[in-house]
Amino acid sequence: MASLSGPSLYHDSNRRDGAHLARPPFDNAAADTILRSSDDVVFHVHSVILAEASEVFAGMFTVPQPTDTAESLDYADGKPIVRLEEDSRTLDDLLRFCYPISDPPLRGPLDLHRVLKPALKYEINVVIEIMKHALETGVFMWPLETWAVACSLGLEEEAERAARALCLNGRTTVPCNLEYPAVLSEITAGQYLRLLKFVEKGGEVASGFSFVHPNQDDIAEEEDLLALRNPPTYTILTLQDRPFADIICRSSDGVELLSHKAILATVSPILRDMVVALESCNGAAVHPATPDTLPRTSGTTEFDSTSSLPVLEFTEPATTLSPLLELCYPVPRSPLHDRFLSLPVICAATRAAEAYAMPFVLRILEGAFRATEYHGDSLLAAFLLAAHAGLDTYAREAERRIIRDKRPLVSYGWCREMEDVPAVAFHELMMKQRSVEQFGVGYYEKFLGHPRKRRRIEEAE
Repeated sequence: MASLSGPSLYHDSNRRDGAHLARPPFDNAAADTILRSSDDVVFHVHSVILAEASEVFAGMFTVPQPTDTAESLDYADGKPIVRLEEDSRTLDDLLRFCYPISDPPLRGPLDLHRVLKPALKYEINVVIEIMKHALETGVFMWPLETWAVACSLGLEEEAERAARALCLNGRTTVPCNLEYPAVLSEITAGQYLRLLKFVEKGGEVASGFSFVHPNQDDIAEEEDLLALRNPPTYTILTLQDRPFADIICRSSDGVELLSHKAILATVSPILRDMVVALESCNGAAVHPATPDTLPRTSGTTEFDSTSSLPVLEFTEPATTLSPLLELCYPVPRSPLHDRFLSLPVICAATRAAEAYAMPFVLRILEGAFRATEYHGDSLLAAFLLAAHAGLDTYAREAERRIIRDKRPLVSYGWCREMEDVPAVAFHELMMKQRSVEQFGVGYYEKFLGHPRKRRRIEEAE
């Protein structure tokens, strides 16, 4: 059975073909298969043991393999090499649970998550059962963390058991303090909101209630709130066709958008350098700037042989690139045209505009964000999306408004954006609200309302 205390250290001083050799018993040259971790540690394993433990591995080993040749990267000394996404620490623990040797010690919920996730992926039932039992025993020690592990891995039954532990002794709020469990980064704000609702109701929820996925009540709640707000229709801003286009901007998903070099060069020094580099590559001009000197966020450049226009490759999808390029054009617009862009579009475009150093576009997006943020219950969604996008100024502005409003976060209701952002910012905001309830707004302004590095409960390596 898994122990939940004591360090699990990894030592290695051997190297083979640029990779580390795992510690015993996974350094046995007599084994018939090699697993290679994401951090280049090789584990010599017996395929028969893994095939017994995992149907996924069993299927993998029954697939016909090519012969061992000098050109093959999948064989070494006649043994197949299987490259896995997991790091060496995770593989070491996972394999020790599969082998007839002592189980490795696990120190807490983060370790349980680290091992249980690949066990579910590879369908290693023996490890899944051990980890689920460890989750069950950890419910009363770490109810919030155990819930987060179960929820992040889609384990509804285990998540409900942990959530009910939070409801013990008549508790109607989730424990919250200045620090937050690192495992919260594995769940979404929407999942956390459902936990708050569950605990607030003392676990008295409808049959079929889900922590992992939105419930019908969530969707109905969003529709009701939208009806009460009576919001304007959001503008779908896209790049307009204009004459004399002289360059193609190709999005990461392959959409080609016609634009003008002069506009791009005027609005962004980074795009100007990209255009200069493109002209240089095509022989139109010689300049010191080259694609190798451009920021990685700027994408790459090429000349499209099927068109007479040069092509700039961007790393942004069309849903971001199209409105971003349209906002580069200094044309008259109704204030409402920009004012009610959707929050996801605003945040994605703002992030791109910052990367490309577009102050003109950033001013427009700032006004659009503030107009949307101030529109009723969009405030919480504005905070979460801005925090997730790393837009600290926007996030702090929305956060201050929420703190001053003194409304429980649950009262803002569910929105679809919550399913796409981690719960960390949501948890920290709740912590700040409770600090203000206890110590007053002055405490927030003095200690919490400024940029700070988030403090975590770090799991020891």
